[in-house]
Amino acid sequence: MNHHSHLLGLDVGTTNVKAVAFTPDGRATHAASRPTPTHALPDGQGVHRAGDIWAVVCEVIRDAVKPLHGEVAGVAVASMGEEGFPLDAAGAPLSPAIVWHDTRTLPQATRWQEQTDESRVYEISGLSPRPIYTVHKLAWLQEHEPDVWKSMRSWASISGYVSFRLSGALCMDLSQASRTGLLDLRRRTWSEELLALARVPRDIFPRLVESGAKIGEVTGEAARQTGLRGGTAVAAGGHDHICGALAAGIVGPGGMLHSGGTAEGVVVALDEVVLSADTLRDSLSLGCHVVPGEYYATGGLHSGGVLNWYLNVTGGGDKRESYIDLAEEARTAPPGARGITFLPYLYGQGPPASDPHAAGSFLGLRAHHSRSDLGRAVFEGLAYDARRLTDALRQDLALRIESVTAIGGLGRARLWSELKAALLNLPIRMLDTPEAVALGAAMIAGLAADVYPDVARAITATQR
Repeated sequence: MNHHSHLLGLDVGTTNVKAVAFTPDGRATHAASRPTPTHALPDGQGVHRAGDIWAVVCEVIRDAVKPLHGEVAGVAVASMGEEGFPLDAAGAPLSPAIVWHDTRTLPQATRWQEQTDESRVYEISGLSPRPIYTVHKLAWLQEHEPDVWKSMRSWASISGYVSFRLSGALCMDLSQASRTGLLDLRRRTWSEELLALARVPRDIFPRLVESGAKIGEVTGEAARQTGLRGGTAVAAGGHDHICGALAAGIVGPGGMLHSGGTAEGVVVALDEVVLSADTLRDSLSLGCHVVPGEYYATGGLHSGGVLNWYLNVTGGGDKRESYIDLAEEARTAPPGARGITFLPYLYGQGPPASDPHAAGSFLGLRAHHSRSDLGRAVFEGLAYDARRLTDALRQDLALRIESVTAIGGLGRARLWSELKAALLNLPIRMLDTPEAVALGAAMIAGLAADVYPDVARAITATQR
């Protein structure tokens, strides 16, 4: 077997860090996974430390490429969006990354909303107000860690930082830049207007590149730490949900992605920016696709986070059941969960009609209800939430959606897919590979390594 024909996709996610080696036809041959090292703090706060993330990345790469003797044609990194590391002039991290869903930035987001014209900000950036975006994390740093702010010379997204450690080249791809709140979507470059409003100097952001561009090669130092060969092509990666969309072939109009992980992303591809009063009202976010020149629209739900909470409070501490087991138990309860309604707003209400202050609840609880009834109500509440979001995307963007492709751990829970198919009245296709985000990253790596001549060929080669 020609090891050189393998491509390595890294997926640095909220829950796990994965390295998966794929053949050019999309078959995963070697994989390794470790829990994402997160330092949880009280009150919904948390941080990621750069050294910890890099150490785990090195471990999973070593495990995945060992059977290949370190020989892969190219590597790319997908990661969660919005968060990043402030770096000094030498590229060393000055403080940990504020986890993307950390709630500490609510005051900064509220102030930004009060001081700016919401529709103008949306018209430029494609983002409706939410505390998760980078711009609010930067405002928090300015206020609470002024020394870090003064010493910071650059800001690296998580995928950008890992790519930097691999190649020595610091860049930011457009799909990650789309989640900062400071990008001019139509021009695909930084917005001077928004940077001025946020009092953020443009030069803290590294060079902007399209995903799949070759940014450099694995350095000697990174080769020693990861077991990859020095000189291996490193591509600019991307935002995890959007890499998953590429793997699922969500590139032109007609398809929709439901990416069910800790955060569930519902994604459609667009050929141009479509922003309106309707998309703003429904809190739909637009961004640059990992496909050069393309766009996407998305709404995010906290489905996996809600299910993790439910598992924790019902599963007796460390006896963690999987989504699949939970769904199988819930399937034994009748539709309608015998009168229980669950509002899944444990992290606030997502789009449409976003409300960060909304709270979750079980309605209609009686003494005769069982654990399976509760579980069924949770899945039904999440499915109705996803339908509201899907309907908003279809209507506001005037899209004809013909099918839904599901990826991520949630997609393998049969009840989740059944409820979605019934409520959306659309066929749901499960992507063959359980590692769609890593596959999307590997496809991007293949573009940089000239394994695929273009995106269309990459999709044709890997779709089964």
